Amino acid sequence: MSSAGSEIEAPSPDEIEISLFGPGFGESMAVHLGDGRWMIVDSCVSPSMGRPALDYLAEINVDCRTAVVAVVATHWHDDHVRGFAEVVSQCEGATVFLGSALQQHEFLTLVASPPTTTRIPPGAREFAAVIATLRERRNGGRSADVVSRLVTEQTIVDESAMSRVVALSPSSAAVEDAISAFADLLPEPRRPQLRIPAPSKNAASVVLWVEGAGGAALLGADLEAEHRNDRGWGRVVALGERGPAGLVKVPHHGGQTAHDERMWDRLLRVRPQALLTPWTLGGNLLPDEDDTRRICELAPEAVIVGRASASPKRLESAVERSLKGVAKGRRVVGHGAGHVRARCGPADSGNWRVDLMRSAERMCSAA
Repeated sequence: MSSAGSEIEAPSPDEIEISLFGPGFGESMAVHLGDGRWMIVDSCVSPSMGRPALDYLAEINVDCRTAVVAVVATHWHDDHVRGFAEVVSQCEGATVFLGSALQQHEFLTLVASPPTTTRIPPGAREFAAVIATLRERRNGGRSADVVSRLVTEQTIVDESAMSRVVALSPSSAAVEDAISAFADLLPEPRRPQLRIPAPSKNAASVVLWVEGAGGAALLGADLEAEHRNDRGWGRVVALGERGPAGLVKVPHHGGQTAHDERMWDRLLRVRPQALLTPWTLGGNLLPDEDDTRRICELAPEAVIVGRASASPKRLESAVERSLKGVAKGRRVVGHGAGHVRARCGPADSGNWRVDLMRSAERMCSAA
């Protein structure tokens, strides 16, 4: 594993690259598929880094208008799609891949921002803008299946002589659950609804398997564990043996709800390279100490990108009183948005080379 401050340069034509950005608000990935072809997965925004995936491609002289061939939204939670509409707009030649539940009537009605609804989550607003852009492209004469495609398990997102990207989720059962959840969120006729919340569980999140001549990577999105074998990681594992992959983007920021031993045992190498972004909201933090210990036992070289800040430590009573007199609140300043880069070429035999680019650190050194 390389140290921080590695050189910013484009990958070789025969290298697969996974660049993970975060936390900013959320996470995003830029994936080199070989021969100068790229895929962007999810989106995040950051005051310190702007639009990380798009900015990174510009930094290495990649024209996102033509070089990005696929844009994927794994699910519609705000921390994965903030800024996604701009990604779609900028990547003019890309096919946009959305989870199947996100093109059903119930979801499309939800993001239409009915006038009786005063609080629409940012993620829904992003998708409303995305759908408008896709409609314009279809009306402009582009083939519908080139403009956008729906994703379920076994959907081939991209395939070339250099690489193959296939979705391992969502299952049909998970899509049905998501549609039902969207239907439950719809306002009742003639009854105003002040807020439309996003479903809390990530049952229909899109997991991607990326495979090239050098090795494979499992991009776990936010898919959660399920006891049943028709949903979640249970279903992904039930699809059959793959790999094993030498790199994993740990699902759901390393949280316990997304942990499934079968994923680690059957889809990954022993002690794989592992990448993840943190998440924090309202004093809740992922990964927590237990999560960190568990991940470090499985992947001792795991890297966390832009570690989220914890809650401020309580100070002496007199100091706390003084601070309350001059400020409404206080918070710990984190490292800001970060970037970790993993590359694997034909000569690497599945051993991914990981570079700590910005605000990325090995999470296991203090575990």
